[in-house]
Amino acid sequence: MTETKVKRRSGSRIAFLIVALLFTSVGANANLSCLRATKHYNRGLDLQIKDDLEGAITEYRISISQCSSFWRPVYNLGTVLQAKGDLEGAIAQYRIVISEWPNIWQAHLALGNALEHKGDFEGAIVEYRTVINRRKKYPQAHYSLGHALQAKGDLEGAIVEYRTAISQRPDYPEAQSAIAEALKARGKF
Repeated sequence: MTETKVKRRSGSRIAFLIVALLFTSVGANANLSCLRATKHYNRGLDLQIKDDLEGAITEYRISISQCSSFWRPVYNLGTVLQAKGDLEGAIAQYRIVISEWPNIWQAHLALGNALEHKGDFEGAIVEYRTVINRRKKYPQAHYSLGHALQAKGDLEGAIVEYRTAISQRPDYPEAQSAIAEALKARGKF
């Protein structure tokens, strides 16, 4: 047998094994279901972009019901619910993402934002610090933490976080404006 035939034969064996593993370890129905779920997720994205929030909610819920191993529709359902003003529903979705996929820092940031809007500054601070622990150089998390600390009355902590956000992204107008307000409130501007 020539070297080319050996390579081709072993390559096709590897491809066959990968396909076989996909369909036997998870199950063919689960894989097809996740493919259908992806279509609903994509429809949800399209509807969300078009501001059809009710349609997006429906599509994300269908996606979630068809495939439970995909975090994005759960997260996006939270963002749509939050956009509609349903903070409790959004918080519930973000917590589901965090409980099943704890390393998804976007869910921690979104949960922090929702908790802050609800007035739970302590909870928001915990979530923002979680993001910072996972992504040291993420100015939005520092800015958000500063905002929550300032709302809680910790001006010094807020100023430190705003400065960190600005040092990581010098062209951050929201952080620049926030630090100016915090320094003015502190009386040292």
